[in-house]
Amino acid sequence: MFLLLCKRHQFTKSLSGNILFNIHFSLIVFGVLGIAVMSLPKKINPNSAFMKFGFIITKNNESIP
Repeated sequence: MFLLLCKRHQFTKSLSGNILFNIHFSLIVFGVLGIAVMSLPKKINPNSAFMKFGFIITKNNESIP
């Protein structure tokens, strides 16, 4: 997943120096971090939580034209 994020970030930067794209990338990352923090007290299995984050990131990447 980390490689996916790095690749996405490099692609975004090379696509254009568009500030909106960088903000969108930051929102995805902070969204994942927020979900991780919210799910910590519930003591969810780390593997299932990790898979959920990967799915969310994949969905967000597909929705970006």
